[in-house]
Amino acid sequence: MLLNSHARRPDLTIFLNASTKTCYERMRRRPEDKELFETNLRWTREKYQDGMKFLANRGELIVEADADGPIADVVDKILDLLASGDGPRWLVIQRPLAQDILPEVFSLNGDWNLTIPDLAAEFSSNLDLELPCSRDDLLEGLSAIRHQLDARLGRMSFNDLGALFISYVRRLGYDVVGKLPWSDLDAFELALKLPLDVALRGTALLLGETQRYDVLMKKALDTEKLSDFMLVFDPRAPSSIAYYERSIVRFPSGGEGLAPSTRILTRDDLSKAVLGEVVSHLKLQQPDVGCRDELVHVLPDVIDVFQLEGYVSKGAI
Repeated sequence: MLLNSHARRPDLTIFLNASTKTCYERMRRRPEDKELFETNLRWTREKYQDGMKFLANRGELIVEADADGPIADVVDKILDLLASGDGPRWLVIQRPLAQDILPEVFSLNGDWNLTIPDLAAEFSSNLDLELPCSRDDLLEGLSAIRHQLDARLGRMSFNDLGALFISYVRRLGYDVVGKLPWSDLDAFELALKLPLDVALRGTALLLGETQRYDVLMKKALDTEKLSDFMLVFDPRAPSSIAYYERSIVRFPSGGEGLAPSTRILTRDDLSKAVLGEVVSHLKLQQPDVGCRDELVHVLPDVIDVFQLEGYVSKGAI
C-alpha cells in the first residue's frame, strides 16, 4: 500500500462474483493446468472478500456483479452497473449485440435422459418400406436417415451429445458407476465384468470444446490409480477412430504403471450407433413376412455399405 500510495485510485471496482461450480466449469475450457490461486477456490474467495472490505474502508467504490451466467448476460450486468451511475462520468457506454460466445462444455450430473434407443425410434418412423423390400430402397431410406441424423447431431449441445455417449457406453456393456472426483474434468468410472469373475476398471472421459486431448490425458495419468481402459469422447474429432494400446507410465512420485488402453469416440460413432439400432429392429417392424425374409438377405450388404459392423445386434441378421 505504501508503494502505491501515490498511484491513481480507480473510479470504480467491479467484482465478478461467480460460484465455485461455475469457476471449475470454466477452467475446463482452458488447455493449461490450474494456476496458483485456482487450487482452493474457497480460500481464494475469502481473500478477495477481505481485500474488498479493506479497500471499501479506505473509501473506494466496489460493487459486485453476478458472473454465473453466459458471457453476454454478465456483460449486460456490468453495463447496467455503469449506466446506473456507478461508472465514471467520462465513460460513454456502447452496448454490444447480445451473443453467447462461450465455448461449449459438458456439465453432466446423472441427467442422461437422451438415449440411443430413443433417438433410433424417432428416426425409424421416417423409414417407410413397401413390398418388395429391395436393397436399393433400403439403402436410399437409410441414407436419408443418416443425413438427417448427422445434421441433428451437428446441432446438438455438448450435454446432449454427452448423454448419448453415456448411453452408447452402456450399450457396449459397460456399467457407468458414477462421476469421478476430478474437479476440472468430466470423467466417469466404468466397470466391465468378464467371464471367470474378471472385473476391469475403466474411465469415460468427455472433451469440451477447447480442451486438448494431450493435456487431459496428462492430468488423467498423473494419478497412480490408473484405469485398465479409457473411452474418450471428442465431439470435434473427425470420423476416424483412434486406438492406443497400453504403455508404461512414470508417475511424479517415481513409480511406474500401465497406461489404459484408449479408444477415441466421435459424433460419427454416435451416428453409427443410432443407425445400427434402426437396422437392428428393421425385421421386427415389418408386418409382412415376405418383407422380413427379404431383409434377411440384404441386411449384411447394408451393414457393410454403412460400416455398421459392431453397431448392429447379432440377432438382427
